[in-house]
Amino acid sequence: MQSPLHRDEETVQELRAQITSHARAALSLKHSLNACAPISKLPPHLLALIFIHQAATIQNDNLLNLETGSYWEPERVAHKPVYSWLNVARVSQQWRDVALGCPELWAFATVDQRVPPLVLEKCEERSQGLPLRAVVHEVYQGSHCARCMSDDADSANRAAGFEMLRRVLHRTTHLSLFLDDRDDCDLWSVVEHEAGQLKSLRIVSARYIMKPHKTGNNASSTCLTSVPTNLFGLHTPVLVYLLLEGVEFVLDNTLLCPSLKHLNITNCRMLSSINGSADADVSDFITALRGMPRLETVKLSRSALQVQDLAKAQHEPVELPHVQLLRVPMGGELGTALLCCLHIPATATRHFTAQSTGLRERCPEAPAGLLHLLAGTPVWAILCGARRPTAFFGSDEDPPPFQLWVQDELADGPASDIGGQTWAAATSLCPPRFVIECDTSPSLLTSLDLRPLRFFTIRSGYVQRRDRPWMNVLESVPSVTTLRIVGELAFGLGAILTRWVHPRDTDAAAGVGKDPDDYLGYSTASGALEEKGYIGGATSPLPFPNLRRIEIACIDFPLDADAEAGGRKLYFRYTGQYMLWFPGPNRGAYGFDMPGFVKGLRARVERGAAPVERVDFEQCQCAKPERLRTLLEVVPEVWWDGRRLTLDDLRGQEPWLLQELEWPQERPRGRGCQEPDSDDEYWF
Repeated sequence: MQSPLHRDEETVQELRAQITSHARAALSLKHSLNACAPISKLPPHLLALIFIHQAATIQNDNLLNLETGSYWEPERVAHKPVYSWLNVARVSQQWRDVALGCPELWAFATVDQRVPPLVLEKCEERSQGLPLRAVVHEVYQGSHCARCMSDDADSANRAAGFEMLRRVLHRTTHLSLFLDDRDDCDLWSVVEHEAGQLKSLRIVSARYIMKPHKTGNNASSTCLTSVPTNLFGLHTPVLVYLLLEGVEFVLDNTLLCPSLKHLNITNCRMLSSINGSADADVSDFITALRGMPRLETVKLSRSALQVQDLAKAQHEPVELPHVQLLRVPMGGELGTALLCCLHIPATATRHFTAQSTGLRERCPEAPAGLLHLLAGTPVWAILCGARRPTAFFGSDEDPPPFQLWVQDELADGPASDIGGQTWAAATSLCPPRFVIECDTSPSLLTSLDLRPLRFFTIRSGYVQRRDRPWMNVLESVPSVTTLRIVGELAFGLGAILTRWVHPRDTDAAAGVGKDPDDYLGYSTASGALEEKGYIGGATSPLPFPNLRRIEIACIDFPLDADAEAGGRKLYFRYTGQYMLWFPGPNRGAYGFDMPGFVKGLRARVERGAAPVERVDFEQCQCAKPERLRTLLEVVPEVWWDGRRLTLDDLRGQEPWLLQELEWPQERPRGRGCQEPDSDDEYWF
């Protein structure tokens, strides 16, 4: 007879067996349920392509662009995910089978103090000998928590990563090295082995990125990471792309090889190949370029180069027949000195970068050498302020360049039908000839040949909405057919196009506050007051007499004076805190002056100018669509974000002309990682 204890044990075993059986049945049902999902119908090869695309995106954002803004927020750097694209192997059995059968998904090696040897071994094994992309993070991240890495794992993971890199270097095609204050001898000893398939190499000093204000000539006085002259020993790879940032190197370095097509040197100290301890000059750099005849892109930014008397240097100009983009510093005549010594194709883009030494320094004035270089250049399109459409107009961290499209970039110049195209369509025909990071001073515009100018774009933040020096230069150019204005500068466009300025001597009588906008009152001015505001009188020549198309982007229409706070938030979602509606006579109500714009278009036709045939609004906001009705009476075509408007569109009261954009949220800055889903951080 069995004891009660023995019977209980049998019961427990039976229950456990039933639980296991039910768990297996539940898992089988889950597999069947997952198989019914639409994404499960995708063929495995398409699913693998999606995984590969996601992996490339994560790698570029989290691992290959570690320098971008990361070191201002160390908490975010410390907890950046590594190998997170492999989480697709944890979703379902089907996805896991696809991931394990896709060697391209594993062909990425990361040497990081958070990555244990097991991960590296599995990636090396499952990549099945495919060409690899590798990144080395020799960057101190002292804010790691215990969930990221144990205290004694730093050196062990680093050593295992170096050993793995040594084994796979021969099949590595892309290698990125991010360095800091550590002794780099171990790393240099790893990469001295043969790398026959290496095509792309990036060497970035993280400590230098942390101090971006030390640029230009200060680079020579800063302690930088030194790149060995013969990095790969006798096995120099056939490089196509080379990026060096925040390091020092001698200009006879073997990395500067004849096979290079893309060269990017930023924040570097270049040493003379004759005297390895002395700073290089322009002649040394030109001599180095002579040994790279296949270059297609040359970018030199904020790096120390001495400018000597080129007339006494007595060296032959360098022929670079394949260059499509040349980016050189503008300050100190360095850029113009380089252009004098380099023979590049006429259609190549010349980009002059600002040699700024602080985040809040204004873009510099164009130097005399650059003005001489541009003198008489015929241009058919000009862009002032090439910043992305964003709420942050006037950002000091993103200085707006000045772009020029030159007349001979098309076979016979701009064709006659280009005048009817949009700005984007016309300028997409070819890249700009000149990109210049400087203030758009009248001297820069007047140095150009503006007779063939057809397209002109200007952006607020580049000039203030009360500044019209650009108009004073361009008002006599008759060939402009398309005008594009981005931001607040367009608020008083009607007054600008008729050369009307608010008479200052009437401010006191009208109760206008101090320093009003110069277009204030144009829409309601009449009689003597209107006549008095026209510059040169009401019969003076008008700017852009052949203007056919106007593009207005990133502006708001006024809200009613009695709008409640909730209504103002409609615009706050897009424009930001400083661009809210505000009343009062000091500067006038915030928003685009539609009555003044319509009045100005009618006045232009009455004074003999060509009628405007089309007006485009892009990324604008209008709480009341009926505000656009009067414009349709003057202009045949009015478009809103690619949609042609009709009177029927404007009869409703719904504010559908609002941008569906959310105000950017602050990214979380947690000091710890999320709890892992299982005991193993990496589920392989």
